Amino acid sequence: MGADSELTSETPASGKRVDFHITESSGSYELVLGSVIFGLIGLLIDRRIGTTPLFMLVFTIAGMAGASISIYYRYKHRIAQLQAETAALKSAQTGSRP
Repeated sequence: MGADSELTSETPASGKRVDFHITESSGSYELVLGSVIFGLIGLLIDRRIGTTPLFMLVFTIAGMAGASISIYYRYKHRIAQLQAETAALKSAQTGSRP
């Protein structure tokens, strides 16, 4: 499965299609885990050289910034995809009318 994998199922009562995006919550995990992992790396560096809060804070902020930038660009890419799909559907609908 790729990064944009999704599961599709039919609801028995209404018969409507339901899409479940597996990667919907990956941004929240990315923000938290990126900050924690980078913070821990900074803490290890700080303990080795004796500058306890310095590298931990710098690496935590860098982890948050990196995750935020990644989420932002994924969002922009997805919006561009949706706009292209919408434009294609609109042109297909107007092209098929007599």
